[in-house]
Amino acid sequence: MLNQNESLTEKFVKKGFWLYLFSFIIWPLGYAIKVTLSWDLSVEEIGIIYGCISLLTLLSGYNDFGLTESLNYFLPKLVVKNDYGRFKYLVLLTILTQLITSSILWLGFYFGAEYLGEHYFKNEIAGEVVKILSLYFIGYNIFHINSTIFNVAQNTKFLKWTELLRTLSTFIGISILFFSDQGSIIPYTWIWIGWMGIWLIAANILWYQYYYKPYLRGVPIERDLKLRKQFYKYSLGTLLTANIGLVLSQIDMQLVLYFLGSKDGGFYSNYLSLIGIPFLILGPIIGFLFPVFSELFGRNDTEKISTIYKTVSRIFIICSIWVSVLFLFYGEILAVSFFGEKFRESGYILMFSSPFLIFNFLSQIHFQIMAGNGKIRERAIIMAIILPINVILNLIMILLLDLWSAGSALAVGLSWIPLYYLSAKRLGIPRLPLINGAFIKNLFGSFLCIGLVYIILSFIGNCSSFFQNIWNNCSLNNLFVLFLAFSIAFIIFFAINRKEIFNGFSLVRSIKK
Repeated sequence: MLNQNESLTEKFVKKGFWLYLFSFIIWPLGYAIKVTLSWDLSVEEIGIIYGCISLLTLLSGYNDFGLTESLNYFLPKLVVKNDYGRFKYLVLLTILTQLITSSILWLGFYFGAEYLGEHYFKNEIAGEVVKILSLYFIGYNIFHINSTIFNVAQNTKFLKWTELLRTLSTFIGISILFFSDQGSIIPYTWIWIGWMGIWLIAANILWYQYYYKPYLRGVPIERDLKLRKQFYKYSLGTLLTANIGLVLSQIDMQLVLYFLGSKDGGFYSNYLSLIGIPFLILGPIIGFLFPVFSELFGRNDTEKISTIYKTVSRIFIICSIWVSVLFLFYGEILAVSFFGEKFRESGYILMFSSPFLIFNFLSQIHFQIMAGNGKIRERAIIMAIILPINVILNLIMILLLDLWSAGSALAVGLSWIPLYYLSAKRLGIPRLPLINGAFIKNLFGSFLCIGLVYIILSFIGNCSSFFQNIWNNCSLNNLFVLFLAFSIAFIIFFAINRKEIFNGFSLVRSIKK
């Protein structure tokens, strides 16, 4: 199931290839879905549909008490030992728990949909949306186990192929409704459910054919009470810490919906899509670090862990600075280009949290290391500290300072700072200093270069009727400005940071040595 003769070089090159190949296909489709819905639905309707998905996604991370996330820690160690009897035992425990808890929550959502629509979302149509998406909730949790097995086996091709199938089929269904003028919030919601069936069938076929049939079928289940106790103990610690970035963003989304309503929820939902752009590029490698770190800790190979950590962290620091400055200058143009003039507010919100992205990027790496090393208690402690801080900051920004949904973005950005320092403090390897010569060089260089590009484009827009129309017209023509600005900025980015980029490529050679 896990090729132990495959070097880390091969893992990063081969599996990283599939991660990025599929990611670069999937993310435009995912954004095309969001763009299509944003142009066809009102801001409030976007808030309802994505607010419901946010609520279900948030709860899906907790409904199995952290068991599915814990499989990522325990299963690689059992695979290394070819211990498929206990492997099968842990998977069975997780599946049974998922089925029971998912069924209970589905019934609660289905019969409580009208109440949630009236009192939580404060919109009658939201109740119908919740009732439909409750089916998506069950399917997602079942699929989560399949994706975990693919992740444990480090089979990035299967993991991303099934995700591509879901995204592509959803895009096709939504496009058919959009171009036939049949689109509205209820039919669009049903698209998620209809195509989810294809997604589940494909994932289960792959899981059965390539993993259950050759490795698990015919293998007797080996019950191990000691292992079960360790599994449950780890899982309870994972309960609050799984997908920490997701948890913080979804909690903020729910606070915005509850206190400000569905319209602000729509603005905030599209802001989350914008702030997630860099994670579409860096996210796949962050997720892949977990099983790699878990395997390396199993071999007690701390030297390679330290090499990976230092190199990846330096690259992430540079990337976060440039992305933050690009968001500050082009946030509103980005929002208008993707989602239309009615979502300009989403770009304004983006500018409140983008300066803090560096702390988010590095915290993601820290949590992958702690997870791979089994330091789940440390993660739980950090999360227990950060969540109240985040909620309190949200209440201050939203209610006291009256910053509306932008205040929630600022609150989560500020929460990333203690998240970084607490995770770095509890990490067993030296942390990188944030403020140093390279940081100052990139901060100054990014502001100077990107700001200069912005000023030049603004000047051309004021002097040329052609460019002025593009610059000021709130339509998809703004994509021309974005493409031109981002292209120039990234050329300068690579020119300034070529040394660090080449050092990143040398990571492969360092690990091989």
